[in-house]
Amino acid sequence: MSLFSTECSHCGSKEHASVDCPHGILSANKCKYCGSVDHASSDCPHGVFSSNKCKHCGSTEHASSDCPHGLFSSNKCKHCGSTEHASSECPHSIFSANKCKHCGSTNHSSTECPHGFFGNNSTNRPSSTSTSSSSNNNGCAGIIGWLIGAAVVAFVVIWLAVNVVLPIALLNSALALTILALAIKRFRTLFAILAYVGGCYMLLDITNGWFSLVFVKNVVKDPIWISIFVYINTIAVGLSTWFLVRPIWKQAKLIESTDKGKSILFMSIAILLIAIAASSAPIIYHFMENPIKNNWMGGNSNSSDGNSLNQGGSSTNNNTVNNNNTVGETSNNNSYSQCRYPQASERLLTPSDLSSMNKEDLRIMRNEIFARHGYIFKTVDMKSYFAKQSWYRGNYNDVSSMLTSIEKSNIELIKRYE
Repeated sequence: MSLFSTECSHCGSKEHASVDCPHGILSANKCKYCGSVDHASSDCPHGVFSSNKCKHCGSTEHASSDCPHGLFSSNKCKHCGSTEHASSECPHSIFSANKCKHCGSTNHSSTECPHGFFGNNSTNRPSSTSTSSSSNNNGCAGIIGWLIGAAVVAFVVIWLAVNVVLPIALLNSALALTILALAIKRFRTLFAILAYVGGCYMLLDITNGWFSLVFVKNVVKDPIWISIFVYINTIAVGLSTWFLVRPIWKQAKLIESTDKGKSILFMSIAILLIAIAASSAPIIYHFMENPIKNNWMGGNSNSSDGNSLNQGGSSTNNNTVNNNNTVGETSNNNSYSQCRYPQASERLLTPSDLSSMNKEDLRIMRNEIFARHGYIFKTVDMKSYFAKQSWYRGNYNDVSSMLTSIEKSNIELIKRYE
């Protein structure tokens, strides 16, 4: 119904606008009991079994018991002739027009016309324009809500993929490929070779802190999981080695009598594969026990290290350090040769090594162990002292997981004397 329409576009009634039609768009456009267009069948005042119109005035809009005219009064309004209201309730009054000037209805005045442009209905009920606007707003809100929900789901999926799924899949690719080699005999050799590649990737990832660093920092918060992955995949690579060596060795034995040169070549390949697998043990030990270059080991904070580093409250000045420069010095040419106390990271210290040292020297020795791993010091005196050492590079807020068993034991021993 347009803004200037004078009747409902669904049922043709002049007593309500299209948006207020009691029949709805898809239902019948009149009451099935009395034929009125001004109410739905469910709201019919006459009921199923009663007369379909008022027995006093003949109106279909009210029951006989609700007739505004009464039993003895006129059966219609004396002002406008409507059967829907009594003369005393006529909306038109005595001197006004006896029907609505907009739509011609006798049941409401011109100012109350639901169809008129300036009718009071504009403040009492939503117009078709405002209803449409509200629907549009609800639609926009629904679309925005859907987009926000989709963005949240996408973020969660991407986060899980980058931080959980990809790290676990790539770091354990050797294990997965070895399982495939066990299950699919036809492609066993191919999967065994790929398992070798997966093992190499795992070591490269740990060395450079790729997905392993992401997995430790954002998910498990403990590098022990990387150690578990390494040991499990090492076993898988060993099994893949067996899958590769066994057929090569059998082939070498079969052709040993007919083609000795080729047999030796096959045996050499088998021995090389065994050597590669065997060498993984010391490589893994290096990565797990001496993780100086393993970036993923440096991201986790641990308050216990801060406590151990901050013990020994007196400040250390450079003169005191220089005066005691002869204590604990070594002349070796290894990677710790520029440090004052390299032996604290190379061997287990004994009480005799520490008994002659003062408190300041012991504190320097203990903190030097952490400095060698790139610990960023918090106390002013230690930060100042190690900043002057040419070998020191501060990279990590916590290096507890980088410490070797020798260093941990020496730290505890030094603290007792300190």
